[in-house]
Amino acid sequence: MLWMVPRMLDESLDLPWVELAKFTSIPLLIGLPLALSWPRAGFVLRAAVLVEAIATTFRLAWLYLASPVRLCSSYLLDDQQRLGQGLLALGIALCVLLSCKLM
Repeated sequence: MLWMVPRMLDESLDLPWVELAKFTSIPLLIGLPLALSWPRAGFVLRAAVLVEAIATTFRLAWLYLASPVRLCSSYLLDDQQRLGQGLLALGIALCVLLSCKLM
């Protein structure tokens, strides 16, 4: 969650050591544990993780689209709007993919 905070996005663009920390901590602290535990996780836990990932995508899309001011000082308002639209499209695509897989 730390790397989703707009201030940390700015810091990762301004300071090389923060960028290095971001690109090493995400795979090691999120990706690796998730990859190792996913086969052993039950259906309910997998569903909860997927639903929360989709919900977070929609929440962030709403945040970026609804905000009238720039959230990150390193990105322009147009970039923020484009990111919000992209996250909205990603959330919809994930919902369609998940519903197709369930059918």
